[in-house]
Amino acid sequence: MGVNIMYIAEYKEKYKNTVIDLLSQGKDSDYFKKRHKIWNWQYIENPFSNKSGNNIVVFEEGILVGFTGLMPVQLNYMGNIVEAYWSVDAIIDPIYRGKGYGGKMVNEVKIMRPIVMAFGISDIQSHIRIKNGYKVNKEIEEYFYVLKLYSLKNVIKKFFQYMKIFKNISFRLKRCDLNVRIIDASDSPKQIDHLWEKVQSGYSNIVIRNYLYIKWKYGNCPLAKYQLIIVERGNELVGLGVFIKNKDKSRLVDYVGPAKGLRQIKYLIVKTFKKECSHSRLLSCICTDIELKKSLEILGFIKYKHRPRFYIYSNIENDRKPESNWFIMAGDSDGDFAEFQNS
Repeated sequence: MGVNIMYIAEYKEKYKNTVIDLLSQGKDSDYFKKRHKIWNWQYIENPFSNKSGNNIVVFEEGILVGFTGLMPVQLNYMGNIVEAYWSVDAIIDPIYRGKGYGGKMVNEVKIMRPIVMAFGISDIQSHIRIKNGYKVNKEIEEYFYVLKLYSLKNVIKKFFQYMKIFKNISFRLKRCDLNVRIIDASDSPKQIDHLWEKVQSGYSNIVIRNYLYIKWKYGNCPLAKYQLIIVERGNELVGLGVFIKNKDKSRLVDYVGPAKGLRQIKYLIVKTFKKECSHSRLLSCICTDIELKKSLEILGFIKYKHRPRFYIYSNIENDRKPESNWFIMAGDSDGDFAEFQNS
């Protein structure tokens, strides 16, 4: 009986179509074209990219059978600028599953990289990553707000939303000197850089959210349309939120602004998001930030019982709790735009 020869290699451009075929299995040709667009956005147009040199492929006897993508970002991590990678698009050809290739890819990914992160992963990937030493973040939570009533269950949820609003009515902000407007993310203002420079030191661990990042991540996303909630004091940009919407669901996916102390900015962003997306069936927001969670609760959002999955592996020396003190939202990683395509 022959022995299968498996080996892991660095991705090369010549593998691109084969990898995208693998990622597109069971889909139509239009999906294949979309995957090319996503690929270029994730790796080629990414301002922090080295043109896909960190992606991993798996071969068995010369046949490409697996892939995991590593989408690069920069972090403000414990006061230092650190190179990091989102582990995305991990896949093994169904014919070759059950041979331990997934675990070997995960182990290879974490070697020689300062920080590797995974967000919104499957049950199988969750098990593999915990087994390979990834730490689980316990700060991340998801909140929702029901706008359309299609069932008795939703009526009950609506009741609890109103109870939350009534309970927190004394916390609602009456007046402030802030102005709010909404623009397309493709028109992201360069003042984001000035805002980021002012606020970044307030965060312990966060993906760097400068102009280049916001413009690429949301303004240039190939398959969905994001919008920005711009918060200004006079002519000064003091905060922004990022959201995406359709008639079924809308989601507040990102925030740039002060980490603490100016709660009215976060409150205004959530309030504006809720008003702007009032024609959707459901609103949602995933975050780790305590003040943002409070603003969501004040405006009637309810917390889901189960947490989204956010896992971290750190190779930084003496980094004992890499899973703690993060600012993370739904727009992190490769984005959550799949359900909002062409919205």
